[in-house]
Amino acid sequence: MICSIRTILAKDTVPGYFYGKTVHVAEDVLKNYGEHLIRGLKHLLKEHADLDGAEEAASYLDGIEEVVVLAPREIEEYRSHDRYDPIVYEALSDLVSEHTDYDDPVQILHEAYYSIDCDYWISYYLQSHRYGLEGDPLAPYFELYRLGYSAVFSGQKLFIGS
Repeated sequence: MICSIRTILAKDTVPGYFYGKTVHVAEDVLKNYGEHLIRGLKHLLKEHADLDGAEEAASYLDGIEEVVVLAPREIEEYRSHDRYDPIVYEALSDLVSEHTDYDDPVQILHEAYYSIDCDYWISYYLQSHRYGLEGDPLAPYFELYRLGYSAVFSGQKLFIGS
């Protein structure tokens, strides 16, 4: 490891993000993770329907018609701000914010966890024990990440891709 760090530093660059390596996974396994993600998020948001946007986000998830597995690199098309639907992301962000102790010393790792693939949902998952929420609704999202995939809500679908 020391040798590789010296090599990296000698090039005046330091990697800023950690990306998982995509492994081939059967489509039905990926869809199953997507379906579990939808169910877990819907349950969590309905449980906290008193928060702004949570009830609307849960209704949005009720309307998801399909989990679609995309060919490699097609997911980027759905990540653009004019394609993805932000309602679930914003509601989850608000929910996490509401349940975060900002004076907790471990809060300093929040942005470091985000730097893992530039993904707040990975950060939320890694810190989920801090929020005092029931269940583990982001576990399927993390499993997708671990396999080298990500998920994006767009229209009435959840897109999964690498």
